[in-house]
Amino acid sequence: MDAFARVAAWYFANPPATWRLTRRPLSWDVIARDGTYISSHRTRRDAAANLTAGPCAQAYYATVDWYLGYRREPRPLADEERQVIVQVLSSTDSSHRFDGSNSDEMRVRTE
Repeated sequence: MDAFARVAAWYFANPPATWRLTRRPLSWDVIARDGTYISSHRTRRDAAANLTAGPCAQAYYATVDWYLGYRREPRPLADEERQVIVQVLSSTDSSHRFDGSNSDEMRVRTE
């Protein structure tokens, strides 16, 4: 469960809005706030497009939706995983807060 918690915490701490572009000798890279490599692109335009709407951003949002209970793929979260998400959100600087976290469908509100 520690690995699950670390990855979930990373997702909530590094949304696409915090990603930035970095110039490399042969490419433009998309880098997360903490320095994690996200993707590489031949042009700045392609890299900039991936900041909010590209496949990496879409994958990010799909994963966060799964953590928040909006998606059931690849599988529903187990009760223990849901509790980890509640703990991660309560300990991070996140705008997501749970309402009814013990229900099958977690409801989230943004503040």
